[in-house]
Amino acid sequence: MKNFLLNIVIIIISISLFSSCKKEDIATLINESNIKYHHNDYNGALSDLNKALVSNPKIFWAYHVRGNVKYVLKDYTGAIQDYTKALELNPHSIIEYCDRGNAKRKLGDYSGAIMDYNKSIEVYPYYTEAYYNRGVAKDSLKDFQGAKKDYDKEKEMNSTGYITTYSYMGRIHLKLKDYLAAIHDFDLAIDMKPGDDSSYYYRGNSKIQIGDKTGACADWTIAANLGITKARDYIKQYSN
Repeated sequence: MKNFLLNIVIIIISISLFSSCKKEDIATLINESNIKYHHNDYNGALSDLNKALVSNPKIFWAYHVRGNVKYVLKDYTGAIQDYTKALELNPHSIIEYCDRGNAKRKLGDYSGAIMDYNKSIEVYPYYTEAYYNRGVAKDSLKDFQGAKKDYDKEKEMNSTGYITTYSYMGRIHLKLKDYLAAIHDFDLAIDMKPGDDSSYYYRGNSKIQIGDKTGACADWTIAANLGITKARDYIKQYSN
């Protein structure tokens, strides 16, 4: 879903090879779809991309971007169709496999999503986003050890890391009952994003497991103030 502006440049370049009408017309549609996309006019962007693809059905990145628009509109089935069409035009697109995997995951097809992430990694073994998303899918299938390996791999290759990687890794450690490791992960997540409500909540859940009632209630209080109402139930339960 990233690098939308770069995608637009590539679309315009590809037009010169395939256009069946004036390339200026298609370029205008693409540019207008870009403006509408960034102003959250997703239906308007979708309409422009539809027109561009009617004029020229072989613009790889137009399918990719339309898939992204459909994803934002929660039309995950439509997004999968567009990503699949893009892959027919470019079978080696790591972004396409990963984005299609994300759409499949939204539909609960975790095994299908993992297959797409596997393909993305097969094409480019250093694509950290694929490892992260595959970890999320494995977590959903309760393959916690497999998820942990993918999160570890993503962190190994991405020195800055994603805040969500540390938060999700913390939840994996919590499920594996490695509470100290979970607390450490949530510490890192909170350092990166002090307002991350879920990290405070789950860190509280981890602290209570090692008998740190005071620390747990302190974290739950912050989580509750940030909007996690369930944390208040734990505060009442353990503050007595």
